[in-house]
Amino acid sequence: MVEAFTGEQVVDLIVAPWAEAITASVIAVLVIALAFVVGFYVSKYIAQIIEMALQKAKVEKWIDDNSLGTALLGFRLTQIIVVWVKVYIIAAAIGTGFALVSSDLPIVATINGFIEYMGTLASSLVIIVGALFIAKYISNEIKKGDVLFSTQIAGAIHLAIAYFVAVSTLPNLLPGPGEVIADLLTFFLQALVVGIGLAIGLAFGLGLKDVISKSAAKNQAAIEKYIVNLGKK
Repeated sequence: MVEAFTGEQVVDLIVAPWAEAITASVIAVLVIALAFVVGFYVSKYIAQIIEMALQKAKVEKWIDDNSLGTALLGFRLTQIIVVWVKVYIIAAAIGTGFALVSSDLPIVATINGFIEYMGTLASSLVIIVGALFIAKYISNEIKKGDVLFSTQIAGAIHLAIAYFVAVSTLPNLLPGPGEVIADLLTFFLQALVVGIGLAIGLAFGLGLKDVISKSAAKNQAAIEKYIVNLGKK
């Protein structure tokens, strides 16, 4: 005989679990949304403070006054700092929201990994920005002086610094692929140096050959006379 369920049993067995699940889901969404909103406005407020501080310190003006404005390939130092701060704070806020809902969620570990990557990115950006400013400053100083092939020398310095920066930061910026790219850059630079060395050696050798030939033709009589004298001795 099949036992009939009462209204209370139906509610306890079916309706109550669904209601609890829906309520928990709504609360989770609200918590995460609130965390995002708080993170967004906090990041916006802190970004404004940073912009005002850098403006008061006249950092961008100092950069422009020293002809370093184009060093960052069209980006501004303030812009880079503000974007990094905003992304970091918002990611941390969202991660906190998910952790409050449940620390066992896989996305919590993903967000924590992203936040750690942002820390690595910050150190790499410091190296990149500093190196680009140094390269630009050295290039400007070389171009100011009366140096032969100053433009080419400045370009070579830029390439050399860019290479060392890429090799040192790519493994951190792109774990895995970055190491492969750094190795390829190293191989390319070695091949380029060898090629340039061979070209210079070949050009020098051919030029030296022409000089020797012309000198021999010009002094042929003296050379023949010297050889004859050696034969008489």
